[in-house]
Amino acid sequence: MASSLSFHAAALLPPSSAGPPKFLRRRFLPLSSSASSSGTLGIYSRFERPLEDVYNVRVERGLPRERVAELGVDRWSVWKTGGRCRLPWDWHVDQQVYVVSGEVRVVPEGAKSGERFMRFVAGDLVRYPKWFEADLFFDGPYEERYRFLAYARSAVKNQQTSAELANSAETKSGTRHANTQSSFVGFVSGIVCE
Repeated sequence: MASSLSFHAAALLPPSSAGPPKFLRRRFLPLSSSASSSGTLGIYSRFERPLEDVYNVRVERGLPRERVAELGVDRWSVWKTGGRCRLPWDWHVDQQVYVVSGEVRVVPEGAKSGERFMRFVAGDLVRYPKWFEADLFFDGPYEERYRFLAYARSAVKNQQTSAELANSAETKSGTRHANTQSSFVGFVSGIVCE
């Protein structure tokens, strides 16, 4: 019995080769090909969480028409841009956005480079969290419908609606939402458009 136990224990030990265990080889790729080809143990990359999770940006992709009608998206404010554009933006309140047409690349402020970004296309419903900062890149015509979300601690204590909050945010910042039915004119400093 002891001999069979030692046999099973030996089977659990990693092989004497310098490479990583088989289950690691499938999930993680070596950072340099020279380490794996030489037979020495290389440094392996870790799984990177999606930026949506890291920055708490919630997205529902390809929203069905029933859900769009349920949310009343057709009553939300409209924002458009006509061409290639870069817009630095920071959110002072939660904002829900439905992408009507076009696409946007969102590069968070804390991102090390533009290689990692979030991409939202027509039909996506996105919720940007309060205090999120990012650069928005538009490669062509883009249209979205948006609303601001205000979460009260208590409905009795705080009766401020999302529309009131949106108006106060617009008044304070004097930015993006000057006229909700017209195209964006360029009130934000740092905007670069063609």
